Amino acid sequence: MKKKLGEVAPKISDEFGNRVSFAEYMSDQSGMGELYSPTIKEMLDASLDPHTPWDEVDDYLVPIAHHVISEAAEHEDKRIYIRLVLAIREAWEDLNPNV
Repeated sequence: MKKKLGEVAPKISDEFGNRVSFAEYMSDQSGMGELYSPTIKEMLDASLDPHTPWDEVDDYLVPIAHHVISEAAEHEDKRIYIRLVLAIREAWEDLNPNV
């Protein structure tokens, strides 16, 4: 049975034992390769479940998407960035009742 996003997402604490949000963790790890770790791939695979709760999407998938888009914008091959923006625009158009 495939794991849910909330089950595969790491639970992160600071040196005092206080919970650190995944978004904060990703920002702290920016440029250190964490974006390409096996855990992130497992989280992306788990996110394919169409019944993933919105709060898990917001807590875990959104920070990953933020860093992927940022990396793509900085990458020399701009086709990756353009593909991402086109996919976002298409989803935006599909969700927008005024389009």
